[in-house]
Amino acid sequence: MAAEGKAAPLVVSSSDHPGVIRVVNDLKADIGRVTQIEPQVSLDEIPATSPSTTAATSI
Repeated sequence: MAAEGKAAPLVVSSSDHPGVIRVVNDLKADIGRVTQIEPQVSLDEIPATSPSTTAATSI
């Protein structure tokens, strides 16, 4: 989920249950604690990435 100083963005639907959105933010924090790189959380769309960025992880 993180490599070469970058983390894959986490994507969640704004229509998801509030608990799902909370869990995605918990995952963001966990990834940050383990890798020292905190991923971006995006609602409803996969953010634009450069070719060197890993694929988005949709939850």
